[in-house]
Amino acid sequence: MLLVAFTAACGGDSPVGPTEQPPPDPDPDNDGIPTVSDACPTQAETWNNVFDSDGCPDTSMDLYTAVRADVEAFWSASFTAAGLTYQPISTFQSYTTPSNSPCGALVLNNAFYCGSNMGVYFDRTFLDSYLSSIGDMAPAFIISHEIGHHVSRLLGWVWPRVSKKQAELQADCFGGVWTADAQDRGLLETGDLEEAVTTLIDVGDPNISWFDPNEHGTPVQRVGAFLYGFLHGPSGCTSPDDFLRDIPSPALWFDGVQQYVEVSDHNDLDLGAAFTIEAWIAPTNVQSTQIQHVVSKWNGVGDASYVLMVSSDHFGLATYDAIAGALSAWSSNVISNSAWYHVAATMVGGTVRLYVNGLLDSEHPGHPAPLNSTRPLSFGHEGPPFYGSHYAGLIDEVRVWRIARSQSELSSTMNALLSGAEQGLVGYWRFNEGGGDVAYDLTGRGHDGRLGSTDGPDVNDPIWWPVGAPVPADVADGPPGA
Repeated sequence: MLLVAFTAACGGDSPVGPTEQPPPDPDPDNDGIPTVSDACPTQAETWNNVFDSDGCPDTSMDLYTAVRADVEAFWSASFTAAGLTYQPISTFQSYTTPSNSPCGALVLNNAFYCGSNMGVYFDRTFLDSYLSSIGDMAPAFIISHEIGHHVSRLLGWVWPRVSKKQAELQADCFGGVWTADAQDRGLLETGDLEEAVTTLIDVGDPNISWFDPNEHGTPVQRVGAFLYGFLHGPSGCTSPDDFLRDIPSPALWFDGVQQYVEVSDHNDLDLGAAFTIEAWIAPTNVQSTQIQHVVSKWNGVGDASYVLMVSSDHFGLATYDAIAGALSAWSSNVISNSAWYHVAATMVGGTVRLYVNGLLDSEHPGHPAPLNSTRPLSFGHEGPPFYGSHYAGLIDEVRVWRIARSQSELSSTMNALLSGAEQGLVGYWRFNEGGGDVAYDLTGRGHDGRLGSTDGPDVNDPIWWPVGAPVPADVADGPPGA
C-alpha cells in the first residue's frame, strides 16, 4: 500500500502485481499417491494399492513382499496379545524354474510352506498369473494361506494331530482371519473379498491340485473354512472341529426379471418316466399369476420337457409330451413369500406326486413321460430362445434324480447333506460357493451351472445370498473323490 500510494502521489502509473500461479498438482502422475508421500512423483506406480503405496513403478515381487510383511505383522501382534511369541518365517523365496528346497522339489504352478526350515516358496509365474487374471487379492490370499501353515506349526497343529486336508483348510481359515483384519484396517479395496473367494474356488479340489488330489478341499470346503476364520477370528481356527462345522450356508437370490443359472444339455438330464426334482425355495412374489420357472428344461416351442414352477400361491410341476402337450400339476397347499419350503415332485407310473416339507401334498395321475429336450437345464427362468418366466426369490439345494423317491426318502434327507454318489442322483447343486460365476454339480458328473449369460460377471447373474436353506453346511462333506 505504501508503494501504491507513493506512485500515485508522484503521478506515475499504478504498478501491476505479479500474475498468480495455480497451485501445484498434488498428484501429477495420477497414480493415487500424493506428491508429499510419492517417492516417484512423475512415474505412475505399477500396482497402486494399499499394500504397496510408495508411488514408484514396481515389480510383482514388491507387492508380494509387502503382503508378506503385513501378514506377519498381523500374526506377530496377535501372538503377543495372546501371551505368545511369533517367530517369523525364515525364507520367502520365489522361483521360475524347477529346483529344490529342504522339503523336496520346487515344482511349477505351486506355492507351499516348508516346515523343515519354516520357509514359504512359490512359483512367481504362478502368482503373477493370478494377479493378472483375478486381481491383487488373489496372490495376497495365497501368501496369507502359506503363512497360515506357519501359524499352524507354531501352535502345534501339525500331523498327526490334523490330517493333510484339515491342515489345508486350517490355513484357509487363518487366511480368512488376516483378511478380516485387513478389511477392518481399511486395507482392502472394493472387490478384494470377491477376489479371495474366486481364488479359493479356482484352486479347490478337484479343479487344481498343488500336490496330490483330494488334499486341499473342494471349493465349497475351502470357501467355508475361509468364511469361518473371517467371521470368528483366530480362535475359530484353532480346532478343526470349529472350522469344519457351522459354516454359513449360502444360496442364490433371483430378481424375477433377468437373472438365471444354466447347465448345458446332457442325456443325464432327460429324466424319462421315473424321476424326482427337489429344491429348497423361498419365493418373494408367490402371489403373481405368472408362471415362474424354478428348475426348468423347457422353452415352450416343442422342445420342452419338465419344469418345477411357482404361481398364484402354489408350486407345481409341468411336463411336456409330443402327443399330450403340456400337462400341469399344482399343489393343494398354499405357499407364502419369504419362507423356506422344501418342494419336491416325483413321477412314476404316470402319476405325479407333489411334496411340501417332506409331506405328501397331492397326487396327479395321467402324465406321460416328458419329452427328451435339447434345451439347457435352467434355474430361475425358462430356457432359450425365450428367456422368460423368471423366478423371484431364493433357491438352494437343487437335486435331480432319475428315480422316483419315496416320501420317507425325501423327508429323511431334505435337511441333510448328500454325498453326491447316491444311486439315481444325476445333478446336485448346493449353491454353497458363496461367490464366483459357477454353481458346481456335486455328483462329479460335471453338470456345473453358469451364472448368467457369460463366464464372467454380468447383469444376468443371480446374487450370492449369505444365509441359505436350513441344511447344514458341513464342509467335511463334498463330491465323490474330493
